[in-house]
Amino acid sequence: MKTKWLLFKIIIAIQTICTPLHVFGTDWRTLHSGQSGFVPSQAIIQYAGNMGALSIGTSWNYGKNKQWETDLCLGYVPKGNTNSSKATITIRENYVPWFKHIGNSHIYIEPLTCSIFLNTIFGDNFWQHQPNRYPEHYYEKLSTKTRVHIAFGQRIELELAKGIIRSIGLYYEFNTYDLRIRSLFQGEGVKFSDLWSLAIGFRCRF
Repeated sequence: MKTKWLLFKIIIAIQTICTPLHVFGTDWRTLHSGQSGFVPSQAIIQYAGNMGALSIGTSWNYGKNKQWETDLCLGYVPKGNTNSSKATITIRENYVPWFKHIGNSHIYIEPLTCSIFLNTIFGDNFWQHQPNRYPEHYYEKLSTKTRVHIAFGQRIELELAKGIIRSIGLYYEFNTYDLRIRSLFQGEGVKFSDLWSLAIGFRCRF
C-alpha cells in the first residue's frame, strides 16, 4: 500500500508540472517571444541512472540556440531489502552543443550531451552530515543523502507534425558521482570502467 501511494503522489506531481499551459511556436527550437520562461518544454521518462529505478520529470530549454536544458525529475526506488520504497528528486543541467538532421528526413541526432546534476533521496537511513559512529572526517563533505553526478550521452529524435507534441526521442547516458570518483583516487581497487552507470530514457518536446 505504501508503494502504491508513493507512486501515485509522484505521478500526480509530475503531471501537474508537465502539463503545458499554452502552445507556442512551430518548432521546439524556435519559440515565440511571448512564451513564459516558466512553461516546461519537455517531458522525461528515464530508467536507471542513479536517479531511481524509474524517474519522470519535466524540462526547460533556453539559450541562444536552445542548447541549454534544466531537468526536474522525481524518482522511485523499490524497497528491495529495506523496509519501504523511497523517492528521489533530481535537478539536472544539460548542454547539447549541436544537432544534425539525417538526410532530408524528420529524424535528427544529438551526438553529444553533457550533464551535471544533484540527486537526493528521502528516507531516515540517509544523512546529510556524518554521524558520530564514523571516524572523524571519514565522510567529510560527502553525505549519503545527496550525490553530485556528471554524465555524457547521445540522443535521437523524430520531429512530428504540428500539434502539442513537437518531437519524441530516445536517449542514453553514462553517469558517475562523487563517491565513486573519490574511490578511484583513493586506490580502493576501483577501475575507471567501474565508475559509470547506464541510463536510458524517453523525451517528448512541446
